[in-house]
Amino acid sequence: MVITPSHGAIDINWLADEIEAIHLEPDPESGRLYQRDSYNLTATRRHFSWGADAQTFQFLIETMASFGHDALLVGGTLALERGWEKLYEQLKSRGHDVRYGRVKTLSDDEAQNQGLWLITGNYQVAYEDLVAKSVGNNIENQTYSVSAAGPDGSLYSVVFTMRGSAELVESRKDNP
Repeated sequence: MVITPSHGAIDINWLADEIEAIHLEPDPESGRLYQRDSYNLTATRRHFSWGADAQTFQFLIETMASFGHDALLVGGTLALERGWEKLYEQLKSRGHDVRYGRVKTLSDDEAQNQGLWLITGNYQVAYEDLVAKSVGNNIENQTYSVSAAGPDGSLYSVVFTMRGSAELVESRKDNP
C-alpha cells in the first residue's frame, strides 16, 4: 500500500491503531477485543532532504495465523481482507491517494516482458523493436528494473513494482 498525503497529514498514531485493530475481534460475550492471530507490526519513518523534502512512513505487518481447520483459515483471511478494505476506504475518504494490492514476485523473464511493455507504453516504441539489455530485482524495495535498446540506439530504462498490475516508479530515455 502506498499512501500519498495529498490533502493534509496523516495521523500516524491513528493509522497504526487502525492497522492493529484489523487483527482484533470482539468477544461475543464480554465485548472485549481479543487478538485474532499473532502479528508483528513494524513502523519505519524515513526523511529525505535534498531539494524538495519528503517524508515516508512504512508499516510492515507480519502475521502468523495458527488455525486448526481450513474453514477457520478462510474465515480469518476474509475478515483481514475486509479490515484492510475498510482502512483503504477511510484513507480515500480523507483525500489520500491509496494504491494497494499484494506484491507479486516475477521471474526474470516475466519482469523483462512487463518492463518492455512499460517502455512501449511510455515511449511509443514498438515492443518487437526493443532489445532487452538488463533485468534487475531490488528485493528490499520490491521493485524491478529493465533496460532496453531501441531501434535508433536510444537506451530506455524503467523501474516498477507489481501490485495487482505494474506500477511505474520511474522511467528514463537516454538518446544515442
